[in-house]
Amino acid sequence: MKVLLKSFQLLTLLLCTCQLTAAQASADMEGEKTAVKEVIQNAVDAMYNNGDVALIHQYYHPDYALLLLVEGNQLYKMSLNDRIAHVREALANNQFPAHEQVSIQFELVDVAYSTATVKFDYFRADRHTCIDIMTLYKFDEGWRIVSQTTHHIRD
Repeated sequence: MKVLLKSFQLLTLLLCTCQLTAAQASADMEGEKTAVKEVIQNAVDAMYNNGDVALIHQYYHPDYALLLLVEGNQLYKMSLNDRIAHVREALANNQFPAHEQVSIQFELVDVAYSTATVKFDYFRADRHTCIDIMTLYKFDEGWRIVSQTTHHIRD
């Protein structure tokens, strides 16, 4: 009987420990999702709303690529340097921002260890203009955007 009681106590302790570990992991994951959302929001603001090249470098990885599907099933690729060149050109010509302020609405934020996938909608002056999917990795310095695919919504 004592052996059975000890086994039951050990099993109960083990189950409680597993539940606490699962609860902590869930809280950690929510914190990571919040951090990823902040990176995306700040990156969008830097790229589209205020043209802050230093912040663009902070939030986008140097090997970042934007992929667009264009006419004829062609894939068009833009590097981070290409994107920054467009921002700098617009700033130099006093054409920044080129459009109304951009806002975003998150549809999906999925974090798995050091990888995150985020789907969100772009709005310009309350007009839905794009759907983006970004992939991020968590580096030593934090989350950084490594890729982006975009679907432009045509009126």
